[in-house]
Amino acid sequence: MRKAIAVVLATTIAVSVAMIGCSKSKNNEETTTKTVDGLKNNEDTFSIEEETVTDKNGEAVTDKDGNPVTTQVMYKETTDKKGNKIAVKIDDNGEVVTDKNKKPVTVHTTKAKITINTQTTAVLPTQELTITTVAPDKDIVPKIDDSTKSASFSEDEIKVIEAMFEVPGIYASNYENSDGVPLDAAKHAAVWMAQRENLNTKTYASGTIVLGLFKFFGQTVVNFKNNCGKNAEITYNASNDTFTIPSAESAVQKVSIEKVEEYSQKNNNNYYKITAKVSGCDKSKVVAVVQKNRLESSLGFSIKAMRWS
Repeated sequence: MRKAIAVVLATTIAVSVAMIGCSKSKNNEETTTKTVDGLKNNEDTFSIEEETVTDKNGEAVTDKDGNPVTTQVMYKETTDKKGNKIAVKIDDNGEVVTDKNKKPVTVHTTKAKITINTQTTAVLPTQELTITTVAPDKDIVPKIDDSTKSASFSEDEIKVIEAMFEVPGIYASNYENSDGVPLDAAKHAAVWMAQRENLNTKTYASGTIVLGLFKFFGQTVVNFKNNCGKNAEITYNASNDTFTIPSAESAVQKVSIEKVEEYSQKNNNNYYKITAKVSGCDKSKVVAVVQKNRLESSLGFSIKAMRWS
């Protein structure tokens, strides 16, 4: 059983380079493959689906109260060979999951875009399930200058956010969430997310890069593959649906957070305002909107808007 929702995860979805070949699931004979049924080279829009956990016999796993245990899995919205819009299940590496008949595991979808608007904690059978939901029509990403109230983050959280704003070159882009992510900011973030894997390669499967951007910005970077082109930082290779990243970018700006505030809007979905001092480039300050989430376990945040000055 699957229930389609849009979520901010409180669990881990690791970003890594997509493996070539197939791997088999332990429980349900699903496999992952790099290209299935003409799905290659489609622009990627991701969503999260809530799925009931099953055991090796296909039976639903229940908690101590007899309620089905659910988990969250990633889906990619794409089109099949006939041009029909479908959502295909992908694994942690961004690869399409197939069933025992080598067909993509799909879920029906009619959405063109996904809004991240629910915080969910996935659990094991012995744990309790806690879900906090903000309805999609009530979840609004605030503008940078919207009203706020005082808040604080831990020292470790501050370090993570500062590192995200120290992505080389990202200081050249300003945007509100409603504008969409600027292409230049996406290029620099893509390189940074890929290099965090510390893998000895310069070629990355496209799903890895686009999925990394989804986690960094908390939204799909529309038409990134089509618009990326060939440049010094990153190049999209349409012939084999990969990205080439020659090397990591050298550090440029240094960011030091001075103030953390929580947006005071009704139904605020973990949105915070960050004000930080900047050095090392032609900017001296950044004010931004971040969302606290678990789309990427070692980050725990996504950048939703930013203004450098």
